Amino acid sequence: MWLMAADRLQQPEVQVIDQSASMLLHRGTPYAGPAMLAATHNPNVFDPYLPALTAFGIPRVVLGFSPVTDPRIWFGVGFVVVFAAALAVAGARDVVRWIALITASPVIAFSLTVGGTDVPVLACMCLGFALLWRRPRPVLAGLAFGAAAAMKATAWPALVIAAVLLLARDGRRSAASLSATALLVVAAVVGPVAALGPRSLVQNTIAFPLGLTRVKSAAVSPLPGRLLAETGHAGHLVAVALLALAGLAVIASLVLRPPLTVPAATWRLIIALTAMFVLAPATRFGYFVYPVGLFVWLEVSLMGAARSANSARQEAYQ
Repeated sequence: MWLMAADRLQQPEVQVIDQSASMLLHRGTPYAGPAMLAATHNPNVFDPYLPALTAFGIPRVVLGFSPVTDPRIWFGVGFVVVFAAALAVAGARDVVRWIALITASPVIAFSLTVGGTDVPVLACMCLGFALLWRRPRPVLAGLAFGAAAAMKATAWPALVIAAVLLLARDGRRSAASLSATALLVVAAVVGPVAALGPRSLVQNTIAFPLGLTRVKSAAVSPLPGRLLAETGHAGHLVAVALLALAGLAVIASLVLRPPLTVPAATWRLIIALTAMFVLAPATRFGYFVYPVGLFVWLEVSLMGAARSANSARQEAYQ
């Protein structure tokens, strides 16, 4: 990653982060306006990310080009720190070894090398669930989920599922504390940008990822939703309809059979995100870092809990 940063070898999303950070500092918003979007044929003029993710591009804007200021370096630092905290809070053992192994794994390392925009969001989602597990702390979990939701819309399903978990398991007060904290974080980050240009925000972060703009996303992995969208207008409508139906199915499952444990909630999120990425009109294989990362975090944490339980039983017998 360091060598690629030095040679400016990167996926377009790194360039998008850089240019959005520059616009944020100079214009107060990271998003190109409606007139610029209407005139462009370049999909990289659009910024599908929420403002908190733009912060990772600020070091390059302020300090100039160098490998140290590359957003991918800071994506990696953020992931290592927050994901390690998520493992530790959830009761995992050998956190340093696990975080080194996971960061060096092909799923995370490849994502960081070429772009890395998803890994800090994933880490915040895992930390949010970790803070609801052994010793539930709804306000701190709300801060983690709010940070994730202020970076990318892919974190919103996690916030919904976490709120349903607390409502079913701990009651309305805990669910309200989590939701209010997360929404305050999102409002504080996204609110000023939305006030400056609500239409730009919608076009960049909602219409463009859903393939509803004239210029289409360059994310072209051959997944079912993308393949349907490429058949024409009718196929695109079918893909959007299937995506909506999958969302409704997840919502119905949360209402009829809400998760009562963090592992159950995590699995519900893994299923929901997998369905969303498979059916979305603008999608790529890289998004599967979320379900894979959530699965790894959960399994490592469960192994730590099992080892702790075994140690406690052995001590009791002695």
